[in-house]
Amino acid sequence: MASISKRGEYLSNAVANSMVPNTPHIVAAQPVMVPLPESKKQDKHMT
Repeated sequence: MASISKRGEYLSNAVANSMVPNTPHIVAAQPVMVPLPESKKQDKHMT
């Protein structure tokens, strides 16, 4: 169990560390995800 908690700690730290530099990427990805339903509608229109 100690190894599991260590692994969980490492994953949590990795996520926390990666989220700091990746925050601009996450923010930039959010606007891309918003129009996804619209692009799906456009796909239906095109067919």
